[in-house]
Amino acid sequence: VVRAGDEPLREVDVQVSDLVGEGGARIGRDRIELFRVAYVFLPAHDREYPDPLPPWTPWDVPASQNQPVWLDIHVPADAAPGTYRGTVTVRSAGAVLQELPLELTVWRFALPQAPRSRSAFGVYTQGIEAQHHVTAGSPEYEAILARYFEMLVAHRATPRDLATGLESEATARYLSDRG
Repeated sequence: VVRAGDEPLREVDVQVSDLVGEGGARIGRDRIELFRVAYVFLPAHDREYPDPLPPWTPWDVPASQNQPVWLDIHVPADAAPGTYRGTVTVRSAGAVLQELPLELTVWRFALPQAPRSRSAFGVYTQGIEAQHHVTAGSPEYEAILARYFEMLVAHRATPRDLATGLESEATARYLSDRG
């Protein structure tokens, strides 16, 4: 969580180094995704709740406010078990604010590639139009929709519907995907 003091923080950026384990084992920073925890106002509760996770981009943090950052680490199935260490660097307007240690324990097992959950997750497509300010069917809309489905598959969550029409050539990619 990045917290601004009495003054706002401008262009806050967060970066993560490679994670290095015993014997030089490595999980590259390209396998670590950063997200900004965004908030949604819920009138029934008269407050904001953390919910969406848009990809991280440099962000201003208002004075006396918090900005949580979510890290998603994609550990390769063949990663050597053990402790991996790296660094999280927080900058504001290019100046280093803080360097924090990051430690990850990799256990001696791998999750199956195909999902095991009997649940199905829906993507509220009308919400994509409203939240991303795009028109259904536009190339921008289709790209965003594909990212939602790719995120579900990457996290072994079964989508309730397909991202494309059943007759679409792109559907074969989803139906034959490992997940």
